[in-house]
Formats: sequence, C-alpha cells, structure tokens
Amino acid sequence: MLFNRKEEYKYLLNKRKEEIETRDMELLENRDKKRYILVKVKSRTITTEFENLTFDRHIYKHYINKKWKYTALIDEELKLKKWSKLDSNLIELIKEQLGTGKRYRDIIDMFPEAQLSPMTISRIFKSIENQDKRNKVERKVNLVDKQRVYIFVDDAFVNVDRFKNKYKWRKLKRNKDTQIRVISFCTGFDIKTIHKKRRKLKDKRTTFFMGKDEKLTTEELAIRIYELGCNF
Repeated sequence: MLFNRKEEYKYLLNKRKEEIETRDMELLENRDKKRYILVKVKSRTITTEFENLTFDRHIYKHYINKKWKYTALIDEELKLKKWSKLDSNLIELIKEQLGTGKRYRDIIDMFPEAQLSPMTISRIFKSIENQDKRNKVERKVNLVDKQRVYIFVDDAFVNVDRFKNKYKWRKLKRNKDTQIRVISFCTGFDIKTIHKKRRKLKDKRTTFFMGKDEKLTTEELAIRIYELGCNF
C-alpha cells in the first residue's frame, strides 16, 4: 500500500512538472520579445503536497523604472513569490483550514510529504489576517444623508534595513524601502475641540495598503479609496 502511494505521488509530480514546463514554453513563444529578453534557463524547487518538485523555467530581463529586472513569467503565472518555497496550490489548501478549529499539528499531519512546520502555518494564517486588516476600516460610522466625508491620503517609505531580535539589532541589506499608503476618513473637526489649538478630527478612521513595487494610476487609486471608504 505504501509503495502504491509513492508511485501515485511520483506520477502526480511528473504530471505537474510536465504541465509547468509545457506552459513555460508557451510563455516563451508568445511573450513580447522586445519587452522580455531571454537570459537563461534555471531550475526551481518548490514544496507541494506530494513532496518537492523541481522544474526548469526560462528567466527574462526587462527594463522598468530605469533599471533591469529579472523575472520568470511562469513564476508570475503560478503566483510564486521570489523567495517562497511553497507551491501556491499548497498554500491555498492550508488557507482553507483557517477557521476550521484544527490545530497547527492537525494541519501538518494532513500534508505529511510536505514536511511543514508550525511556523509556516502561522505565517500563512497571519498573511490572511493582515490582508483583511488592510482592506477594512474598523467600526462603521452612521452617516446622515448627503453628509460630507473628508479623505486624506499620505505616502510613507519605511526602511526595513534592520530588525531587532532578542539580543541586538541586526542589519539587513539596504534599499529595502517599503511604500505604505495611509488613507484616513473623517467627518470634520470634533466640535468639542473646535476652540482648542490642537483640534481633533471627528469619526476618524484610518486604514492602509502597502507594496514595494505597486504602481497605481489616479483612477485606480480612486477606485481603491472608494472600496475602502465603503467600510467607513
């Protein structure tokens, strides 16, 4: 029985590898050749629910924001982040367990071949929770008909070139600034503080979204603010 299961896993892995590499060849042939310049073929290993899977894919360079960047089109299509070792399908299977009441150990036992750790499960769950927090504003405000709402938008670049562990500050590589766009909503000044030097905003709610390379047009930003404002 164990032998049959291993053979089945091997068959599924080979099938997935063939599908990925076939799709990678399609992207190679149909790409914008002026935009994506072929550099090399490089292998990548990811962890699936059936063990590790190693496949070959094409690496390209493209000129963006006045500098060359390297990418693999198949990685983007499979939603594989640069340093991630987990298959996106496996991540989705783990996300489905959020809210089921299962312990981390129970989830790990569901995918024994993946050899997951409790920290991996924790990071995946926290990514869901953090994304939910970014896309909502706490405690809705009861607005009257045609009441005016003020919106403030501010950008900040946070340098994460160091972090503090248990004992000391550890330095990381420079040029790791992360853009954070803060969106604030309010209904004006609080009448109780109208005569004070430091007046407070009434019904103020703040949310944010972040992304190092995210570029939004004015129209896209307006749509994003509208979506967030619907929760005001």
